[in-house]
Amino acid sequence: MENTESAAVKKMQQFDIGIVGGGIVGLALVASLVALNQQQNKKLNIALYEQFPAKFKQPESEDDWDLRVSAITPASSQLFKSIGVWDQIAEHRIAPYQGMQVWDSLGDGKIEFSAEDLKLPFLGHIIENRVMRKVLWQWLELQAADPDSGVELFCPVTLNSAQYSAAQQLTSLELQKNNGNHEQHQLKLAVAADGANSWLRRQLGLRHSERAYGHQALVTTIRTEQPHQQICRQAFMSSGPLALLPLADPHTCSIVWSADDQKATELQNYSPTQLAGAIAAAMDHRLGEVALITDNGFFPLRMRHATHYGEAGIALVGDACHTVHPLAGLGMNLGLMDAAMLAQVICENDQSLENPGDALLMRRYQRRRKAEITSVLLAMDSFRLLFGSKFIPLVQLRNFGLKMTDRLGPIKNLFAGYAVGNKADTPVLARVK
Repeated sequence: MENTESAAVKKMQQFDIGIVGGGIVGLALVASLVALNQQQNKKLNIALYEQFPAKFKQPESEDDWDLRVSAITPASSQLFKSIGVWDQIAEHRIAPYQGMQVWDSLGDGKIEFSAEDLKLPFLGHIIENRVMRKVLWQWLELQAADPDSGVELFCPVTLNSAQYSAAQQLTSLELQKNNGNHEQHQLKLAVAADGANSWLRRQLGLRHSERAYGHQALVTTIRTEQPHQQICRQAFMSSGPLALLPLADPHTCSIVWSADDQKATELQNYSPTQLAGAIAAAMDHRLGEVALITDNGFFPLRMRHATHYGEAGIALVGDACHTVHPLAGLGMNLGLMDAAMLAQVICENDQSLENPGDALLMRRYQRRRKAEITSVLLAMDSFRLLFGSKFIPLVQLRNFGLKMTDRLGPIKNLFAGYAVGNKADTPVLARVK
């Protein structure tokens, strides 16, 4: 007698590319592939799989802010322009920022950047994550509704298993759709875009290194007595860095306090009034008194780094590939550049229509991304250790380094250029025009 489960797996489909994960990076990858395919008059069959239904609610009041916001560089906003979603994002409350101030709370070392220094209209934008995902999701739904787009959306969907065949260089995905039907999909290229605890990465046995930073990120939103003047501020303290990100309201900032476990435990026991006081004191009252206007959340911080970003028939992007300490605010931008570069590597090759997961293409993707990510991971570790020390000679050294960097224009502009995503190896869709 035939097994009931195996009998249910009847329908078989094949896709050139299957992307697991409907977050911002996975959605940006679909959009990047479509944009480059249209430019080159190519057509790839693309599937996106997302387990949970997409639900987007409008802000209930002017103080209803997403706890998750991102500092989006000009390179990332250019990517959004290239894939045709920037105008829709800009219709929401986004906040351009004109300057950055970084200082050491144990000394007088500081560094300041301004858009004027780099001859730019702004250094970047602070955008709520829910805004970016909503706009990208709406774009995807329009694509999926067009039978000629080559894009199919499977959401909500239960992914039961994923198996990779080295002989065929195909990934077989078994899934159950919302209507109860079982299907088996064969993917020439399977992309893990499903976050730090990636299901696909585990299913395919893809190796990665992982360790705890010993920090937790406190995220919340505050109202400030003084206007933020469109400036990002970050204080380095021995317990960890505290960042204030200016939002669209001139007296509202998003907070990311990456505190060590001991300090985080202390902060979790504070009342809202006590926590607001601690934030104001940690920022030297530069914006006066503050008040919490949203709930807060604490998230443990871990470093993760995939051994291989791509191999025959498989690729990883975003947090499924790497997670970095949030002290530089680079995580979302790194993931978006992964998406843009993977799409570029696939679409610039004439053989991609036959095999988008070709081993040579995946190695090329890894070459173009891994060096940058590795350098960022090392830099974040170095900053975290250097600024987390109370050892007097180190305190003096880092303060001297900050002051010298602030005074030396070329070096300062080099750091600032990197912070805004201005690099020679920027993907073509993200190159600021």
